[in-house]
Order: sequence, then C-alpha cells, then structure tokens
Amino acid sequence: MLPFQSSDPLIPCQACPSLAYSADPLRHGARMIEGHDIPLSAVYPRTQAAADALVAEALEDLRFAPRPDLRASDNVLRIVVGTWFVSGTLDFPRGWVRSVMVACRAAGAAHPNAKCIRWYRSKMRDTPYYFKFRKCIDSDLLDQMADDVVT
Repeated sequence: MLPFQSSDPLIPCQACPSLAYSADPLRHGARMIEGHDIPLSAVYPRTQAAADALVAEALEDLRFAPRPDLRASDNVLRIVVGTWFVSGTLDFPRGWVRSVMVACRAAGAAHPNAKCIRWYRSKMRDTPYYFKFRKCIDSDLLDQMADDVVT
C-alpha cells in the first residue's frame, strides 16, 4: 500500500531516505518553517541555523537582497555574492540552499530549483568572470572574488 494516492503530486521526502518520494513530507517527520512550504530536515538544525544566519547577515546589505523585479538567477547570484562577501568563502554551511529559497520567497522574488542554485555557486567558485556582464552584480566584487576564490 502506498502512503499517498497516485493522483497526489510527488515531491522529494527529505525526512525518510527509505521513501524516494512522498506526497506529504510532514507525514514522515519533516518539520515546516513557519509561513513557508519548504520542509526543514530535523537532522541538521544547527547547520541550518548557521546557514539561515549567514544568509540573513548577507541580506542586511541591500546590494545583495533579492528583488521581485529581477530574474530568478539574478536573485541567487546576488545572495551568493553577498554570502561570500560576509563569510569570505564559498563553502557555505549545510542548508544554505534552503535558506536562499526562503529568503527569496519572503521577498516575493523568484528563485530556481535547488540544483540550479548549487550550480550557480559552483560556477561562481570555478569562474567568477562567467557572470561579469550581469547587471545585478558589482563587477568590482567579482574581481575581488576571482582573486580570493580562484587563486
């Protein structure tokens, strides 16, 4: 017997590794953050709190805050650059992707899926100049990031 109806939309169940997908992650032990529909894994609350604090600190500077009038990729790039600016590294704590998604949703801004968000961070780590001509990012910060991260 399946734990959900076949007509229910399938979403990943982060709380139950034995179930690949579930229609209701709350049924399998995941907690929800208040006001958001992104499940919070009960396994890593301290690293999630560190990721939330890092993203919140980056968003205090309005240069890095997501905006509803920007594309989803631009919002993510702004936050990634902001978290690098605050922490000095692109090695973010576990749960940082979820924190970015929650921050974008709280601002009413678009964001891509988790895989794309990780790709932007990876590309930023490998070649920051790939995003040189994006209007959402200060080119001086990219120059500084290239010196710090790539070398």
